[in-house]
Amino acid sequence: MKLARVANKDEFIKAWENGDQLFPQVAAVKIQRAVKPIEPQLAADPQALFGGKGNNVHVNYVIVDAQDQPLEEPPTKATLPLVKMVLQNAHDPNSIVPAGLDQIETSPTYTFEVSYKTPGITEAIVVPCQKVLALIRSQSKSTAETLGDGFKLTTSGVKCILYNGDSHPTDKTFTVTSVCTVDNLVSYKLDPTRQSTSQCALVTITNMVNDTFVVEGVQLLNEDDAQIAAKSMRSLMNLVMHLGKRDLKRTIPWNSSGPSPLKQPKSKRLGRAPTDVELHAPSTEEQAPVMEEEAP
Repeated sequence: MKLARVANKDEFIKAWENGDQLFPQVAAVKIQRAVKPIEPQLAADPQALFGGKGNNVHVNYVIVDAQDQPLEEPPTKATLPLVKMVLQNAHDPNSIVPAGLDQIETSPTYTFEVSYKTPGITEAIVVPCQKVLALIRSQSKSTAETLGDGFKLTTSGVKCILYNGDSHPTDKTFTVTSVCTVDNLVSYKLDPTRQSTSQCALVTITNMVNDTFVVEGVQLLNEDDAQIAAKSMRSLMNLVMHLGKRDLKRTIPWNSSGPSPLKQPKSKRLGRAPTDVELHAPSTEEQAPVMEEEAP
């Protein structure tokens, strides 16, 4: 209800029934982790079930707080030490990753494959995913076509805001389609406003056909907010690339005497990264995959 910005359950149910409930494209959540012992007869193979070695425990995760992720709060370098402790299978193909539109490709195995590239680096870091978070700008009105009880919106001439040199040419355009209802039509239209000749938006992409993207969610932004979001998005892309390189390396164990997530800096505000140097857009050196030698 907090993310839907409604006062109570009745308002939420009404919004859901009308099909006009809107959630943020990016949210910050606080998760409570609880570990409880399991009765021996309920854990026939605890190692297979929980990845442990004879630890008869049940780990329960509960979301206890959530809010819109502040677009002005990009990740910081304080996050990077934790990346080295992530299990080797760091990328779940059901995940959502940030990307520029020309970095997205369809996959015969997964929905998408996002290739993070930089001029001068021949080998890209490829990340499988289910959905893609993108930042776009439209300079033309969306056209509406009746589809059942709602509409199919099509917007042509869409440009990617996350371009970077030759790898994201500014003159390349795409087409975006989405399905909406009468009640939320205005929230999905990418028409330029009176105050600007364009309309920016943070969108979630679920499918791709040639240069046409199918969009599931739309969060409209003004130009100033879009530039703030672009800075955070590029930092997130850098973080995803570090996770991609994590898949190429050995997992680093953590314990009470060595490196541990419990020893990492913390922040009091939900959605804010621990205080440290900002994790900027990836440089050429940061994008080059580095293989570690296997332990003998």
